[in-house]
Amino acid sequence: MFSQTEDVVSMLRILCEPTPKFPKVKVYDGKTKTRKGFEVFMQKHVVLYFSGFNSIDSEISFLNYIHKKLEENPKEAVKGFKKEEFKILCIPIVDNKDDSAKIKLRFETLKKYIKCYAVEYFSKLPGLRLIKEELNYTGKPIMPVLTPSGDMMNEDAMDLIFQWGIEAFPFRKIDGEDLSLKWRWFWDVLKKLKIRIQLDGRKYIFIYGGNNRGWIQNLALALDKIKGHETIERADNVIEHYQLGKNDPGAIYRFWKEIEIKKASNLGSEIQEKMESLLYLKGDPHGWVVLSKGSNVKILGHMEPMCETVMDFEIWKDKVLQKEGFDITLKEYYDAKLKEIEAQKLKEMEAQKLKQMEAQKFKEMEAQKLKEMEAQKLKEMEAQKLKELEAQKLKEKLKEMEAQKLKEIEAQKLKELEAQKLKEIEAQKLKQMEAQKLEEQEAHHKPNDDDDAKVKKVPVDATHTGKTLPPFRSPKKSICEQICSCIKGIFKPCCSCD
Repeated sequence: MFSQTEDVVSMLRILCEPTPKFPKVKVYDGKTKTRKGFEVFMQKHVVLYFSGFNSIDSEISFLNYIHKKLEENPKEAVKGFKKEEFKILCIPIVDNKDDSAKIKLRFETLKKYIKCYAVEYFSKLPGLRLIKEELNYTGKPIMPVLTPSGDMMNEDAMDLIFQWGIEAFPFRKIDGEDLSLKWRWFWDVLKKLKIRIQLDGRKYIFIYGGNNRGWIQNLALALDKIKGHETIERADNVIEHYQLGKNDPGAIYRFWKEIEIKKASNLGSEIQEKMESLLYLKGDPHGWVVLSKGSNVKILGHMEPMCETVMDFEIWKDKVLQKEGFDITLKEYYDAKLKEIEAQKLKEMEAQKLKQMEAQKFKEMEAQKLKEMEAQKLKEMEAQKLKELEAQKLKEKLKEMEAQKLKEIEAQKLKELEAQKLKEIEAQKLKQMEAQKLEEQEAHHKPNDDDDAKVKKVPVDATHTGKTLPPFRSPKKSICEQICSCIKGIFKPCCSCD
């Protein structure tokens, strides 16, 4: 029946308006908050989303995310297609058992959040049989992609879009095959290590490892806690986690060895960069974490911020339903946490560096102070030495002066002695001369022998002459005259006896 349609608009009318008598179905435009007809999809590729009202509200955030990404750079050509050529149409599936009034009320609530297009119909669709038979709808959400001509571009792009998001544009099966090559090397390594992981587009898989058992245990406990959380169940998400090397420690070495071998095989620059990012995590002392959505690896992360992100799930859980989904909300919080930790580490490094600089500065100041003290001590020693030298020099000078003075005193004394001796010599000489003169006088006045006999020997004071004076001669002169005659020439006469 689909092959008989003229275009995508006709196709949509067949699904929602099987007979001309059936009242026209309106399409709600979440962007303009207005009702429109199916003509809005003329010449457009349409990504249909079929889901029951029981699960549609959990997918609205993700559909809004894809709608938002289609409006970014709308004229950009990707693989020959432009984003502006694609529209998302949500078609809720209503069962006969559902209460139309309640469905309508619920839809009115959803309209506040929905950004894409949605069929505004609150009863069982007339084309429900075709949807089930031709599009293989079984109750689980599906996402067929139609061309402008109404042909089937992809029977169900659900897993493709949920795994890869806007990267899967234009949402063909071949696009999924191309994308799977981006991470095939990673899953091939795990397969070679006999790590069996069942990949599903709606399943979130945490794979982690490292040498810090504390962080590994904390992450495992946190993941076990949230995987059964009401929010995760409402979002229809499944969370699984695997610790690399838990049962086989040798698998850790083989894992990194295989990654290095893959890197050496040069699989392309984009894959090389991803391998380098993964190998970089190997050096994290706290450990590493890989988060994938199906086969699409979403995060190559560090253990510490990832563990804290999962442990803080109660803080950001509401955004899982309000925004684009679990992985995008988690990555947003993880990136903020990573930035916070890196900023803290940088702050600590700067503080440590500042501390080291201060320590170095203090050390330099101490060294400078010690140097100055040594210089001061050396200066004082030199000053002391100089003082001692000056004292020694002064002492020597004083000694020299004393010696000189002593010498001068001795010279003076010697001079005085010499002068005294000379004086004595002169006195002696004078005495000798006076004695000589006296002898000559005595010889000139020599008395008679008789008189000599009569003359008494009178000694003269030895202190004056040192000799015995000649005896007095008495004769005819008076005694006074005789004495004066004897001492004449030595002393002046004591009286005028002449």
